[in-house]
Amino acid sequence: MKRLFAFALAAVVFASSPVSALAAPETMPGGETFDAEFYARNNPDVVAALGTDTAALYGHYVNHGKGEGRKPFADAPAKTSQAVPAGNENFDAGYYARNNPDVAAALGTDETALYNHYINYGRAEGRKPCGTAANTPAPAQTAQQTVVTDQFLKDAVRVHNYYKNIPAEGIDTADAVAKQIADSIMGNAAYTTDLQRVSAAAETVAGYCNSCIYGSDSQKYYRSPFGVFVAGVYTCAGSTRALGRVLDYMGFTWQHTNENQNRHQWCIVTMDGQTGFADGMGGIAGYGAMENGMILPDGRMIFFAE
Repeated sequence: MKRLFAFALAAVVFASSPVSALAAPETMPGGETFDAEFYARNNPDVVAALGTDTAALYGHYVNHGKGEGRKPFADAPAKTSQAVPAGNENFDAGYYARNNPDVAAALGTDETALYNHYINYGRAEGRKPCGTAANTPAPAQTAQQTVVTDQFLKDAVRVHNYYKNIPAEGIDTADAVAKQIADSIMGNAAYTTDLQRVSAAAETVAGYCNSCIYGSDSQKYYRSPFGVFVAGVYTCAGSTRALGRVLDYMGFTWQHTNENQNRHQWCIVTMDGQTGFADGMGGIAGYGAMENGMILPDGRMIFFAE
């Protein structure tokens, strides 16, 4: 079970031709201006985890820093950053974290970070700030999705062998996380296509992986959703099954590429009438086949060990 090439805690998808972080501001393949030296100098916590490689730092900014309000270069306009107003009953950090596991995976449960995510991004995306906020209509089910029944979920467990030798309590806990992620994504009216929803699922699972240890363990939790969502250990096999379990709860059927092989693994899933891929370790999804060295629509290039 191989890792994606140049894997970093923040992302396994990276811009081509990484260089030293001690460089001038540059336009990245995604079109954004990014100053790796500035980012490293002003985010020592990120450097402590990732070092000073430009690609790793940019990956952190795209996947986490942007949502946290970190500036990509010195003259970048700062996002609104403020504490939750005292007595504010219109924002419930606990509710926001529980109902937006993709955000919680990136930011944790810090009230200020969650509030700033909401005012800078979540409000525009239709995310509810508290339980009493008006509901937004859920997106319509697409032809690629199946009505999620208990039998559908049981059949998926049999097909994908998610929980070999995992205790029943652990299975229930992992499934609860997968369902929570799926419900959050499917209930978000900002996602209007299958690709957007599956991409959000892949990004969320990658966020969990970033908080885990990469490698095997004696119980072999690493190859299951339980490893990613509960035990804190994973490989590409586990990240694929974790993403697959989320896709189950979203109503998608999927296939496991390179299952039980010592090669990189990912999901094949039909989205918007097209066969595509979704990678729970890389946090990416797209139409067509996933190929080594392929360039994503935003200009990034991906590599994985074969």
